[in-house]
Amino acid sequence: MSKFFGFVSGVTCTSALLYSFSSEIRKNTATSRTIIAETAASVERALSKKEYTIVKPVPVKTVSITEACKDIWDEEIVKGSKYVLNGDLSAWIMSLITAK
Repeated sequence: MSKFFGFVSGVTCTSALLYSFSSEIRKNTATSRTIIAETAASVERALSKKEYTIVKPVPVKTVSITEACKDIWDEEIVKGSKYVLNGDLSAWIMSLITAK
């Protein structure tokens, strides 16, 4: 008999949770639809006034990670060669250790 009551109580709890979640989902969906409709209406009003102009985005040059790593590597090689040519190799090694 206890298996039966366990099964029935499990079904009841699951049904109650599903019902409460479904009502919350319906409330959130209705609220979202209202907000989206209000936003769309305000955008339409703003665009119909012709006070605003739509600006095309400026293209941005993207740099690949390999290009960025190559640039950093080149900078470090140049700094290292300057330190070696100046005869101050220990300063270059310390700059690599304490680099941020």
